[in-house]
Amino acid sequence: MLVPRTVAMTGNGEGACRRIAGYVCLSLAASIGNDRKGALSIVVYAAAIPLSFVRPWIAFACYVMVAVMWLLPDPRIEKTIGQ
Repeated sequence: MLVPRTVAMTGNGEGACRRIAGYVCLSLAASIGNDRKGALSIVVYAAAIPLSFVRPWIAFACYVMVAVMWLLPDPRIEKTIGQ
């Protein structure tokens, strides 16, 4: 619901992609929190967004890297389950 409204607010004019990309970065940063894996994800996503305009395959590789990184179990969750 929020994303279509944001897209409608940005319009189709020049700079709309940059405004939407900025919104996505801010949303990701707010939802991840203060952990290392989350912070690294934000950095990689933030780098991938502008790269997608220049070299889409590098951006795709960044997205795949983040997905693979999140497949690895979080040590904090492993500790909690182990107790």
